Amino acid sequence: MSKRPLNPGDFSEEEERFARRLWAARKLAKLSHAKLAQSTGIARYFISNIENLKSNPSLLTCARLAKGVGRDLGDLTTERTVEDLDALEGWDPS
Repeated sequence: MSKRPLNPGDFSEEEERFARRLWAARKLAKLSHAKLAQSTGIARYFISNIENLKSNPSLLTCARLAKGVGRDLGDLTTERTVEDLDALEGWDPS
């Protein structure tokens, strides 16, 4: 049985928040997908898919990505305000 592809509508608010904040944190850290992939051991295409709401990462992967962008996992997952992440515009998973 094959998995059906994930669509942006298949993700919860929390999953979208993580994707948006990961993208913002990566941009603020001035890291490309390739550089983040190199430092975390996570495939470049998978990082892109996470940010574009095409893949859903495990908790361990989320933690590794947060560390890779120099953030606490909570900065990328909670509703609390992190001004520099929330203020960065341009994220569009579609």
